[in-house]
Amino acid sequence: MTADPSQRLLQTVVDLREGTWQDDAACGTSDGDAWFPESGGNGRPAKRICRSCPVQPQCLEYALETNQGYGVWGGLSTDERDCLKRDRRRVA
Repeated sequence: MTADPSQRLLQTVVDLREGTWQDDAACGTSDGDAWFPESGGNGRPAKRICRSCPVQPQCLEYALETNQGYGVWGGLSTDERDCLKRDRRRVA
């Protein structure tokens, strides 16, 4: 049985605050250089891992909430996260 959406959201907020989501991140056993490619570099290897990561949404929200300015977080590059932030501000 799946938890209702409000319970899932509450658990996500708790996980973000406690950092427990990081324990389940697929990137924990990956090459760290893949997550922080050089300027103009290719983040595709990291993004490929993110697509199958069970905590990808939590990782992305963490990056947005803490203004991570470098690297691939939650499957998005810095530029992609900046676009998402702008879109969210426009909608709000």
